[in-house]
Amino acid sequence: MSMEERTQVYAFEQDQESEGGVKHEDGAINQQQQNESDLPNIIQTLLKWQFPRNKLICNVGVLALCFQGYNLFSIIFNSPYISMGIMGPILPLGFALWNLVPDYGKGIFQNILHENPKMLKGIVKKMSMITIPLLPIMLLLFVAIVVLAQNFNIVPYGKHTDLVYYISLGLSAGIVFVWPTGMLLLSMYQYTAKLWTEKIKIYMDTIHDKLLQFDLETGNKSKCLNDIYKSQEVAEEWALKVNKKMTILNGLFVSVWIMMSIVMIVIIWIMQSVNPSPTNTWKIGFLAFFALFFLLFGILILYFLAKPNQVWIKHSNYILNDARIMIRKEELFGSQFDQWLSQQEINSQRLFNIKLTSKLLGRLAALLSSVFTIVFYFIIREELRSFASS
Repeated sequence: MSMEERTQVYAFEQDQESEGGVKHEDGAINQQQQNESDLPNIIQTLLKWQFPRNKLICNVGVLALCFQGYNLFSIIFNSPYISMGIMGPILPLGFALWNLVPDYGKGIFQNILHENPKMLKGIVKKMSMITIPLLPIMLLLFVAIVVLAQNFNIVPYGKHTDLVYYISLGLSAGIVFVWPTGMLLLSMYQYTAKLWTEKIKIYMDTIHDKLLQFDLETGNKSKCLNDIYKSQEVAEEWALKVNKKMTILNGLFVSVWIMMSIVMIVIIWIMQSVNPSPTNTWKIGFLAFFALFFLLFGILILYFLAKPNQVWIKHSNYILNDARIMIRKEELFGSQFDQWLSQQEINSQRLFNIKLTSKLLGRLAALLSSVFTIVFYFIIREELRSFASS
């Protein structure tokens, strides 16, 4: 999209509000009234089967997944009671997290879906190429765990162990119930990040153009500032609505993945220090796999959330450091321009109401990478030591 086209888009958005309500220009349709039937079929299907519209069946899916976690820990510790202690706090947290997922066909998200459905369709297709193969892989992992438990004669449920194992294998199909919501959620994270970056670019180009058009000798300061404010108002209103709707879910979503990774690491440490045994190797392997999987997933979500701020910094440095507008910035804003720019809502997404900036992401990534690298080093070292002594 060229700079001229972006300016036209912004001008269109700015002219939508009128005294009588919403003004239609050149047959433009109010996004709030657009029907889901206008969207690509794959998106319609995901919206139809998303969590908020199928809470009963989706909560059954969440319960099935939590039972798989309970069964996994029962096998690892050969005790259902220890597993209950671990899954006790995880179960309500899992239900709360999934039930916080918004209906992406309503409110601000309805507008977002219609802004660039073609781009969203492409993202959903790419995401499906990743997530669909994960379904049989996860199912095979559940089967492998049960088979290994039987081979090592692990009977955490006594004489009912085989029955519970078969029930567990049947319930593993419950992942299918939450798959549409998971894929839509991940696709929307990526889509929102891309849409956000486009809005940042349009907004920055608009500020740049307005400053460049300002005549230092005869220019009207009030008019120029008012024009910039109109662009700011549109951008800030959109960002505020999205951040307000998603800030808690963003924080919980990232926290749960990282927390699950930490839980796996703690369990591995307990197994290696309290009850070391050569038969624990395959269990530690499974736990390490899930710990790494959860960690990478959490970092991926953090990357999507931090992407707008990365583009904001890059684009503001590139556009607003234009030597031609330096004196104009000083004339219009004095020394307050950088402060005014840094405090805007559109410059980053939020989690737990904290702005996720590139600097914060760098610190989090460095901390997590360092800690988990050290932890995995000690895990591998202990396993090698166990092999050497056996």
